[in-house]
Amino acid sequence: MSDWPVLDPARDHETLSILHLAAQMLGKIRVAHAPWTNHGWHVALQPNARGLSILPTASGDGRTFTLTLDLCRHAIVLWASDESREELPLNDPWEIRARLEHQVELVLDGGACGLEMSTVIDMTGDTPEVIREGKGSLQPFGISNG
Repeated sequence: MSDWPVLDPARDHETLSILHLAAQMLGKIRVAHAPWTNHGWHVALQPNARGLSILPTASGDGRTFTLTLDLCRHAIVLWASDESREELPLNDPWEIRARLEHQVELVLDGGACGLEMSTVIDMTGDTPEVIREGKGSLQPFGISNG
């Protein structure tokens, strides 16, 4: 078994922020759809072999659902009691574009990132600023890698 990757807050804060946001979304969905339990214990994410999940939750139509922040598939996965399943990939450039293209100015397709971090460039100023260097060439922006 290989070693776990080192998480460096200075380098990985964008990734950690996304994980935090995704975990909060799952918890907020659980708060909205489950009866309150003392101290909010019903909201805690449950660790499992694939990542973090909310407990099965009633959906109002007789089914229950579970949401999983699947760290192996890099996705949020919805499982319903009728065995239906939906997945929101967190690293597929086509899926990201389909979901965000009306909210951001530019999405560059560097291909699926896998476990490698993507490059993040702030284009809001007069000159592009590299926020995090990862997968993807910086040359189209007149910036040299490394």
